[in-house]
Amino acid sequence: MRGHPLIVGVGGTLRENSTSGRALQLALSHARAIGASTELFTAGAINLPPFDPGDRERTPEAKALVDALRRADGIILSSPGYHGT
Repeated sequence: MRGHPLIVGVGGTLRENSTSGRALQLALSHARAIGASTELFTAGAINLPPFDPGDRERTPEAKALVDALRRADGIILSSPGYHGT
């Protein structure tokens, strides 16, 4: 068992310095402050292909995300809100 929980942050915006991105960074910063390890995956860095159940090959980005999510003790999702949604 690890000494520190792993919290994975997944952000869904492509815009630099977005409100949802800043909120995710703040949440991960707080998690680190109370002793967690963190990993961050942003929409621009993930670059996931569309889901194809017949395709067994994953991109390196997809492999890194899936690996982190499998190891995670907690996940924080941050999604942008567009036009009041």
